[in-house]
Amino acid sequence: MESVLTNQYVSVRFNRVEKKEIYEQEMVTNKYEFTIKDLEEVITAFEKERVNYMVVGGWAWDGLEGRITRKHADLDVLCLGYEPVEKALNKAGYALKRRTNDLVEFEKESKRVDVGVLRKGEEIVKGKNGIINVKPADFKNATIKTLENVMFKIAPLHVLEEWMQTSNTK
Repeated sequence: MESVLTNQYVSVRFNRVEKKEIYEQEMVTNKYEFTIKDLEEVITAFEKERVNYMVVGGWAWDGLEGRITRKHADLDVLCLGYEPVEKALNKAGYALKRRTNDLVEFEKESKRVDVGVLRKGEEIVKGKNGIINVKPADFKNATIKTLENVMFKIAPLHVLEEWMQTSNTK
């Protein structure tokens, strides 16, 4: 874990730990499982296509923690623009499953990537259960984290908190 933690991070982290047991029970019946190798594959595809992204959700929290804390059902990312994301994920073998508001879901076998798309000139992403305030500057303030030699960008803490509040997979 990082040596300097904000009170906000600690508070959100405890809420996440309390829900961990429920989440793990749900994973038993979930058809999806997203591993560190899957994360590496998607991030590599994003880098090749120059996708402006930041990871949110469970993988971002694990990045803050500095270790994989649980199994993951998917990868949640926020991206600037849609076209490069679609191109990168299609090249990695993912197909469009569903598009609702600003959330786009891609699937490949038992793998799922949920993408919140920030459109040009906007500062909100309509998520699963609400609106997330995201500014283009937040992408510049994304932090690079490493898990098991996989480097990826995570969203600033205020964006992670909003994602968690509007997500079904808290």
